[in-house]
Amino acid sequence: MAVKIELKDLSFAYEGGEDIVRSASFSVSPGEVLAVVAPVGAGKTTLLKLCAGLLPPTGGSLLVDGKNFWELSAGGQLELRHRMGFSFQEAALVANMNVFDNLALPLRYYGDLAESEIESSINAWLGRLNLGAAGKSLPAALSSGVRQKVSFIRTALLGRDFLFWDSPTQDADDAFISLLGDEIQEQKKKGVGQLLTTQSRGLLFRSADRVLTLDGGKIGYLGPLKGAGTLAGLPGGRDL
Repeated sequence: MAVKIELKDLSFAYEGGEDIVRSASFSVSPGEVLAVVAPVGAGKTTLLKLCAGLLPPTGGSLLVDGKNFWELSAGGQLELRHRMGFSFQEAALVANMNVFDNLALPLRYYGDLAESEIESSINAWLGRLNLGAAGKSLPAALSSGVRQKVSFIRTALLGRDFLFWDSPTQDADDAFISLLGDEIQEQKKKGVGQLLTTQSRGLLFRSADRVLTLDGGKIGYLGPLKGAGTLAGLPGGRDL
């Protein structure tokens, strides 16, 4: 069942620092793709982690399907997190596990698939991205671009009810960007809400229903792509 994410006057600051996110209010509905666009260091990743319940806000509320996330029990929070998938910009792979076991870990822990089904699904995705030879490699042996692809596969394999894509096109080739766009569209057809950050103009204009820009921690614009003006954060900017 698809998930709705809603922020109400949400703010966040690391201890001793200024607000990175200031009084943000917006929602992402089932089947909608919202793109967050801002320069490097402007708080895009922090905002996604706040929306996913991975960071507690210093002010305001995070609502997941109408439930105030940070007022739930630890068990209630965990249940909602299990319904969300997150493709991390830094990949977040377990360092002492090879690629195959990194991909298999959440399937073994959360799912009820037989080991043969897990192996078949993982090998199919690795083959699709021409990463078959990387299955036995440790993350440290991989380029950042390959680690990003592995993070993408992990997110796609889990099939969650809401997906977060944090700069998934960094160091990516055109073929992977196209594949990612296909996956986002497939998830959208299933009614899955998605929050996306990207520097790829092609992916942005193909995938996003709305765009949100950040300016000094505040929402500078929230609405259709055609009203966004210049999108700071994309290479060379982009006038709409």
